[in-house]
Amino acid sequence: MWQDLIVGLLVVLAALYVLWRLMPGRWRERLGGQAGGCGSSNGSSSGCGQCPHKRPGGDSCH
Repeated sequence: MWQDLIVGLLVVLAALYVLWRLMPGRWRERLGGQAGGCGSSNGSSSGCGQCPHKRPGGDSCH
């Protein structure tokens, strides 16, 4: 019985993780997360150049 509960919990956690990753960035920001895409790179990434959260004069996006 415990194995069933543990497996069920892992499946629920995995489903929540997938839902969080596929959720639009605007919704994640509203729920307290960060809109993904550019992370904290050193600016060499092409995705980080257009990041709306890029700090002026800084190396990271968030």
